[in-house]
Amino acid sequence: MLRIVTDLLVQVLMTRPMTLSDADMMIHGVRNLALKLFPGKEHVFDLIYLPRFRRALREAGLLRPDLHAVTDGNLDRSS
Repeated sequence: MLRIVTDLLVQVLMTRPMTLSDADMMIHGVRNLALKLFPGKEHVFDLIYLPRFRRALREAGLLRPDLHAVTDGNLDRSS
């Protein structure tokens, strides 16, 4: 189930026009789902899925290639 949800999120991030804030909310929602399914595995989500979401955001033009704004399921608003 988590794989399907993350695959769909990547597709949405890459194909739908949205703001970085909208993307942040979607990523946060998927992270919450993952933590409900696998409590205490935040580090695994961050290791496996955040790089994939960053790559999708870069390819969609929402994130500069030299920035890693998505951290712990939230976008760093100080960048």
